[in-house]
Amino acid sequence: MTIYGYEHGASSRKRRSLYHNLGGGHFADIMFWKNKKESGTILAVFTLIWFLFEVVEYPFITFLCQILLISIFIFLIWSYIGSSQLIKRRPPSIDDLKISESTWRVLFDKINWFIIKLYDVSSGTDFRLLVLAVVSLWILSVVGNYFSSLTLLYIVFVGLETIPMLYELYEEELNYAASKSGMNMKKLFDNFNSKVINKIPKATGFLKNTVIKSLQGFGYIEAKVLKRESWDLTDEGKKYAAEGSPEFHFFSAVPEEGRSISIDDLKRMLDPSVFHVGSKQAPKKWVAIFGKQVSRTVQHVVEDKVKVEMLLQIQQGVEELDKESLKSLKTRKLVVYPQRRGRATLMSWSSRSITNFNAKGQPILDAGHLHPLLKVRKQFKDIFCQMGFEEMPTNNFVESSFWNFDALFQPQQHPAPDSHDTFFLKSPPTTRELPEDYVERVRQVHESGGYDYEWKREEANKNLLRTHTTAVSSRMLYALAKESSPFPPKQYFSTDRPCLQKRGCRPNPSRRVPSD
Repeated sequence: MTIYGYEHGASSRKRRSLYHNLGGGHFADIMFWKNKKESGTILAVFTLIWFLFEVVEYPFITFLCQILLISIFIFLIWSYIGSSQLIKRRPPSIDDLKISESTWRVLFDKINWFIIKLYDVSSGTDFRLLVLAVVSLWILSVVGNYFSSLTLLYIVFVGLETIPMLYELYEEELNYAASKSGMNMKKLFDNFNSKVINKIPKATGFLKNTVIKSLQGFGYIEAKVLKRESWDLTDEGKKYAAEGSPEFHFFSAVPEEGRSISIDDLKRMLDPSVFHVGSKQAPKKWVAIFGKQVSRTVQHVVEDKVKVEMLLQIQQGVEELDKESLKSLKTRKLVVYPQRRGRATLMSWSSRSITNFNAKGQPILDAGHLHPLLKVRKQFKDIFCQMGFEEMPTNNFVESSFWNFDALFQPQQHPAPDSHDTFFLKSPPTTRELPEDYVERVRQVHESGGYDYEWKREEANKNLLRTHTTAVSSRMLYALAKESSPFPPKQYFSTDRPCLQKRGCRPNPSRRVPSD
């Protein structure tokens, strides 16, 4: 398990450092503190964001609105000063502020790359990668129970800015430890694979879910997916349910009838944890703080009783809860959503008579299946249609010599019709459905476009069995040219047998008649 990469050279392979594996660009410079001022500034900004929203619990909507207000005033003043020519630098235009299309494309490419990787892991082709992904996600979900999302992101960011630098300082020691750990993990996995995974019963050759779906399809059983949602109280939530919320205790300590109390007195009266939480929550709705004095804004509180009753309902396992109140409890981390997965089986079969069922018996074969070649042809059609192609109408096996030869600029006296072993029709011998304007243009090309011979309409009118699919292509090109101008690009395909030609059959029945 090494973090080194390799560059392939002409004579030997050169070991690459972690700095070059990270791209060796601006991102790597930040991670390795090549520019200490820039790296320190980014770390300070992330620390400030984490402190505002996690420690101070600054409302995100308020922060966003204030940032937008400051931006509006800055652009307004800048535009006014720029128009009065007090400063030379003009304010940014709308083109400078817009996010470019290439930026969005890069973002969507990253999202698609993540989806493809997730699908590859989920397919189970690489079992080790699947186990690694499952274990990593499970560890992350467990860690997420003890940290908020912002705190977890902050920890990850601090790790990204410190771990590469520490790795560069202790490179050899870490590589040795990683290599040794990788060998130990491989031994553990091989042991687990041989003792557990390879000994899973395979008597029937089917997975449980496959058998259940098969029995359900035949109507032998009924399978239903039942989902139940329940919440559990955290230790803090259990304490609030038993003693009341900290903001209620904070409110109760404030005197009634318009009198006030100092913050220092409240600190001495209340438990430090109660004062810490209550001093943040109670001013939002029940009390007002002026300097170091606290007074009530309401005289009676009913909301805390409702909240405590809801906590007690959750503790008792009630499933139907008010969504708004539940959202507030989740925000304050008073409740958690435990994930339990299992299979419940209804034992109603025990009171019924069941005939013997042979799970290994072969089923009755159904008749009337499509020929394998027809199935493959349909699959090809679906593939081409999904790619944007259109199927050409190739069911007109009787064609005129004009579309089969003349429109494709084969000379009438050329041996090409004979080499195609053409079948000419006796009845009807000729066609009357030819576009006269196009026939005239084709005649001019034959007579003056290089062949220099007398083109005969009688030869072009002869009916025959179509010798190749290109005759259909010539019709499609003419139809497209008539539809619109300029010529619209199109994509066509065909899957039928393309031609009818006179070929001699061999006496050997194993040989087939060749076709175009």
